[in-house]
Amino acid sequence: MLLGNADQTLMFVCFSYVQSACKIFKAAEECRLDRDEEKAYVLYMKYLTVYDLIKKRPDFKQQQDFFLSMLGPTSFKKAIEEAEKLSESLKLRSEKERKEEKSRREERSEKDSLASPRGASEKKDNKKVL
Repeated sequence: MLLGNADQTLMFVCFSYVQSACKIFKAAEECRLDRDEEKAYVLYMKYLTVYDLIKKRPDFKQQQDFFLSMLGPTSFKKAIEEAEKLSESLKLRSEKERKEEKSRREERSEKDSLASPRGASEKKDNKKVL
């Protein structure tokens, strides 16, 4: 089947998107293996966004098998699974860091109030006034 110039241009654009998606996926995998969770998560999400753009293109619909073979049969599923795992891991890590920061602040305020006898008496006086 011969394609006209417009069809060839559309195919080239979609082909470029596919190449970019493959590069993004590869970079995401490398970051995941390097244990850079934040960067891996962002790259997987970018890959999924580009994948979605590709699937919406009319030239993709004409040559689905060709473009899907370039993208890889399992890349989409793996990107979703890894992004979900990384999302959960990042949420847990963020919660842990918030709790640690809160306990550090509480310890600092306790030390400050114990280290300053004047500060402790001022607090008592403030309570009486209120």
